[in-house]
Amino acid sequence: MIPPSGIARYLVRQKLLRSRETIAGDFTIVNASRRNQVVKVLRTAGPSYLIKEGVDAGRTATIRRESSVYRALGAQPGFRKYLPRHFASDRDHQRSQLLILELLAGTQNLRQYHESLVRTPTLIGRMLGEALADLHSLRPANDSSRKAFASLLNREPGILRLNEPHLPSLRSLSAGTIELIKIVQRFGFGEHLEKLRGAWRPLAFTHGDLRWENCLVPLRPNFPPRTRLKIVDWEFAGLGDPAWDVGFVFAEYLGYWISLIPVTGESLPDRYLNMADISLDAMQPALRSFWSSYRHRMATKINSEKFDDSDLLLRSVRYAAARLLQTAYEEMSDSSQLTGSVICLAQLSLNIFLEPRQACTGLLGIPC
Repeated sequence: MIPPSGIARYLVRQKLLRSRETIAGDFTIVNASRRNQVVKVLRTAGPSYLIKEGVDAGRTATIRRESSVYRALGAQPGFRKYLPRHFASDRDHQRSQLLILELLAGTQNLRQYHESLVRTPTLIGRMLGEALADLHSLRPANDSSRKAFASLLNREPGILRLNEPHLPSLRSLSAGTIELIKIVQRFGFGEHLEKLRGAWRPLAFTHGDLRWENCLVPLRPNFPPRTRLKIVDWEFAGLGDPAWDVGFVFAEYLGYWISLIPVTGESLPDRYLNMADISLDAMQPALRSFWSSYRHRMATKINSEKFDDSDLLLRSVRYAAARLLQTAYEEMSDSSQLTGSVICLAQLSLNIFLEPRQACTGLLGIPC
C-alpha cells in the first residue's frame, strides 16, 4: 500500500498534482479507510481526489472490478452524468489496484439529506427513479463495451441464502446474528428466499448496493431540480436483476421509517410499526414518485410492449423484503443479542413476504 507520505509523489507522477502544490502545501491528505484503504486529497485549487486501494487479495479484486465498472459506464454518454470523474487506476503498483476518483465536495448522502429535513421529498424519489431507469436501460454501444458488460455478471445476493448458512461461517458470526438466523429458519423465511433465488433474472446492468449512503446530492437544502444525483461505490455492480435495485430503493425508505421508531421494549413488536416519527402516509408520495418516474422512463427507453411493470413491481417488493432482512443482518454483525429495531425489520420483512400485494398498496402506497 502507498504510505500517506507517498501519496503526493504518486499523484505528481500521474500528473494529477502539480509539483509546486507539494512545495506550497496547498493540499491536505485525510485517512478515511474502512473496508479498503481510502484517502482523501483535498486541494485548494483544482479537483480533489478520493483514492481507494485494496488491503488484501479479496479487496484488491473488488477495487479492480469497480475500476472496470467505471470504465464501462464512463463509455456511456447517457449515464456519465451520474458518476464522479474517474481519473486513473493503477494495476501495477506493488501488485495492488488503485482507483482514483473525483472527491465530490459540497455534497451529502441521501440519509444525511433526509435527516436534515425530517421528511422525504418527492423530488428525490423522482431523481432516483430516473437515474435507475437510465442505468437499467443501458445497452452496449460496441464490441468492447459488450465484452465489458458480459464480464461483470452478478449472481443473486448472498442474503437469499441466509436460511442455509455454511457451518464453518457460524464460528465467526455474532451471537445476535445466530439468533437472527434462527428466526429466519423458524418462521418460514426460507421458502420465500428460495423462490427469490429461482426468480433471479440478470437482465440489466445494475448497481447492486443502492443504499442511501451511496447516493449524493448537493449540500444546499433547496438545490434546483435540474441538479443531478451522483451515485458512488460500484463494487457490486454488474449484470443483475433490475428488481433487486428497485427493491433496494423501496427497502431504504422502509428501513429509514423503521429507524425513526422509538423502540423501548415496552410494546409488542407488531405495535412498533405505528410509532415512527414519520408516518407512512407522509413517505408514500416519494415512493410513488420514484416508481412512477422509473416506470415511465423505462417504458420510453425500451420497447414498452416488452416492459412488464406489474411483474417487475411485485418482484421488487419481494426483494425489498429480502433487503430489509439484509439490513437486520448487517446491524447484528457485532451484537450479542437481538435489538428491537432488528425485530421490527424482521417482522416487516416477513409481513411483506406473506402479503406482497398488500404491502405494495398499504406500505408503499403504489397501486398493484
